[in-house]
Amino acid sequence: MTILLLFLMIAVMLAIDVARRSKKPSADPVVCQAEEEKVSVLGQRFFHPSHSWATVDSPETVTVGVDDFAQSVVGKLSAAKLPDLGKTIKQGEVLATLVRGDKELPIVAPVSGSIVDVNSRLVKDPQLVNSSPLEEGWTVKIAPWNLSLELANLMRSSSAERWQGAIRDQFIHWYSGSHDLALQDGGRIAENVCDRLSKEEWKHVVEEFFPMAASYRTTK
Repeated sequence: MTILLLFLMIAVMLAIDVARRSKKPSADPVVCQAEEEKVSVLGQRFFHPSHSWATVDSPETVTVGVDDFAQSVVGKLSAAKLPDLGKTIKQGEVLATLVRGDKELPIVAPVSGSIVDVNSRLVKDPQLVNSSPLEEGWTVKIAPWNLSLELANLMRSSSAERWQGAIRDQFIHWYSGSHDLALQDGGRIAENVCDRLSKEEWKHVVEEFFPMAASYRTTK
């Protein structure tokens, strides 16, 4: 039931975002729009429902990373498992894995394409993902295959912000009864919260809050 509610929430957010974008006529949301619409898409950050993001650097390249919720839940990383350069990936497939101790969090690709660059800094300093998840802690760069089509499956702007806030509040509400997951200011997840969860509880977190990643991993 919870997963169903999560997907319904995502669908509503996407519908709102699509409705806003549809007010501006275009044949293609990335490369065939009017010049001013190109500018509005290039440089924009789009969020996947399983907490990865893609920034459109150009129609040929997107930078990919994980959102603040993902890094907050897994805590200060001990490692980041990244794909090999040249690997091909499809939207929704597991792209990378964030690691803290014996806990792992799979992260999916927000778009399909080929890996053209990997953030090698994360090998020596994986906690860049924690300190700067939306900037220096990026994971890979992808040469996308179907960017125009796949961006329609992602959220951006205020829709993404509202969704992320709702997910964070749900996580804190679920676990605050048995674990001190919220700091005193009430809006943040406690540091290294995964250390307080058993393996079974952690599995539950991944299944409930990262369902696409969990589903893909179980089918492999």
